[in-house]
Amino acid sequence: MTSFSAIEIFLISAVFFLCGYLLRKRNGASEIKRLIEIRHSSHLLGQMAKDDEQKKELAQAYYDSEKAFQELDEYHWDIKDLILSPFLGYAPAPCIEKTFQINSNQFRSSENVLSPKPDNAYRIFLVGGSTAFGSGAPDQERTIGGYLKNYLDHQAPQKKKEKYEVHTVAAPAWSSSHERIAIENLVSEMEPDLVISFSGNNEAHWGWNFKNTLWFRSYADNHFWKIINAAYSSAGFDTFEDPIKDREKVLSPENLSRILKKNVDLECYALSPTGTKHYYAFQPTIPLTQKPLTQREKKILAGWHPDQVNYFRQYHKLATVKLKALEEKYEYFRFFDLSGLFDEKSKEEEIFLDSSHFGDKGYDFISKSIYNLIQSEI
Repeated sequence: MTSFSAIEIFLISAVFFLCGYLLRKRNGASEIKRLIEIRHSSHLLGQMAKDDEQKKELAQAYYDSEKAFQELDEYHWDIKDLILSPFLGYAPAPCIEKTFQINSNQFRSSENVLSPKPDNAYRIFLVGGSTAFGSGAPDQERTIGGYLKNYLDHQAPQKKKEKYEVHTVAAPAWSSSHERIAIENLVSEMEPDLVISFSGNNEAHWGWNFKNTLWFRSYADNHFWKIINAAYSSAGFDTFEDPIKDREKVLSPENLSRILKKNVDLECYALSPTGTKHYYAFQPTIPLTQKPLTQREKKILAGWHPDQVNYFRQYHKLATVKLKALEEKYEYFRFFDLSGLFDEKSKEEEIFLDSSHFGDKGYDFISKSIYNLIQSEI
């Protein structure tokens, strides 16, 4: 029987320990790489279509459908590079790319927010989730904010200022809690003249998915959470158990609308000392629209459970009443229900890419409607 000296036993143990450490480190690094690659592999609209036939159908939601079909693999559906952002959790990383620009404030804008504000500038902030951000838009100019700036620059009949600024403060999957923090902590400090919230859908999305919309992790939050745990594991430390748990039941439409009102109320309070105008536009979605749906749009709605459709509609009905009531409380707040914006469109016209996003036709129509609503302020 072979016997080992104390030194040999120590060396053997050290080798096993080192091998285990290196294996954990390699596995942890592989997991981090896998998580990042997943994020990078699903951010373009063309990646979401399973074949060319589906791409052709999606392309019908654009003014130039033939060109859109060729370029769908360049249209951003999600944001590849979301990074941590104070208090908000996450927001887009500053960048300059072909189809969009993110400024140093992490806003979708081609220019930074200057302080103090130039005397000749009228400053508008568009706040919301992925629809406000412009998921599916061909480029920066064909988002809601991009179209709006174009209308302001070229169609405003009597300009109050020489220059209009439009900064889009938005990120995919933001709820009203994210939007409220962005307005309270950032926008209200940046000398806004007008804040436009284009929102409403994500609240119901998260409520239906068992989240407390005042305290939950979104998709990007979970992505970073997994990377942190993979890094700890790679370094040989124990990982963390997530203390944020899903609710046992969906958040009721009553509670959901109450939370939405609470957040918008706090936004108004933060903006009121400066007399900033605040317009809230409830966004159009497939479960709320009365538009005669195309065959493809009908398939989108058919993918929803009837209870989910009813949930969204109940929440919307309650939310519109609550938000409209805030007009009595705040002099500079206005609420507009744009859920029926596309009701008069024909059943032959493709508008929706999915339940809440649009091609350039839809974004242009939304922007023109918002422009018409704010003309008296500009």
